[in-house]
Amino acid sequence: YWDKKKIHWKKVVIKVVANPNSALQAVKTGQADAMAINANQVDTAKAGGLQVTGTPNAFLGVNLADRNGSLAAPLKDVRVRRALNYAVDRAAITKAVVQTHGHPTDQISLPGLDGFVDDYDNHYPYDPAKAKKLLAEAGYPHGFSLKMEVQGFFGIDLVSQAVVQQWQKIGVKADVTTDTSVGQWLASATSKKYPVLGFGYGGAPTYTLALDWMLPHPTAFNPYATSDPKLTKMLAKANAASPHEQRALYQDAMRYVVDQAWFVSVLRMDGLFAYNGKKLSGFTTAPSYLPDLAWAVAPK
Repeated sequence: YWDKKKIHWKKVVIKVVANPNSALQAVKTGQADAMAINANQVDTAKAGGLQVTGTPNAFLGVNLADRNGSLAAPLKDVRVRRALNYAVDRAAITKAVVQTHGHPTDQISLPGLDGFVDDYDNHYPYDPAKAKKLLAEAGYPHGFSLKMEVQGFFGIDLVSQAVVQQWQKIGVKADVTTDTSVGQWLASATSKKYPVLGFGYGGAPTYTLALDWMLPHPTAFNPYATSDPKLTKMLAKANAASPHEQRALYQDAMRYVVDQAWFVSVLRMDGLFAYNGKKLSGFTTAPSYLPDLAWAVAPK
């Protein structure tokens, strides 16, 4: 690397340990220096003398992908999509899945990123009665059924299953297929066989995020290539704006897509890491996938 003072390591060894408890034990005993951990490992890591750090790095929820109603006709009605949002107790799901290491949210951005909107974290407060009222207004007083795909990794399935249970209370029943590999998920997500998809997605600037979620071309997160001319124009205006104008414009786009209820975002969770503070310095995290292990983290 051109900046020689940022080269801290002669060699980096990555150990793959399938069992998370065994991996944590390796850090505690000095066989490794750092690892990504789950929320339920935080107390054990701290009790073992390790430092723990984390920051929001992903959001999880359910994607109401078939907004054209090609397979699930009710999803074409924004009142139905909003009802599915009001039916979800995000605070309860967050506490159950990530304890205190996450936060309920209705949006698909993270604090510190350009599209994040403070006042849209609780845009759809838990209100099953309102959800039922909206379904009745849309012509579905007794609910409806749909097919759903979820991912069996990273806790995505836990969040999706909790959402499904809460939807049942308003009469919406989901026939769930769970995929256990990235390849299976990608094939299912792009197959257009599932109008609703469980999701997990890492923090990204809105320009990058929009390529997957908001623009009218098929992706794993917009498989039906939903077209919303107003949203497309909003994003084009934001992309062309000067840097000091972009944040407000991207926030407007986020407000709009949440208002249109394209998804049921449930929570943002922290990316958590346990490390040996006696051996490492500079181990910090930011709203993204990983700490800067190459240039910021250094040996003591």
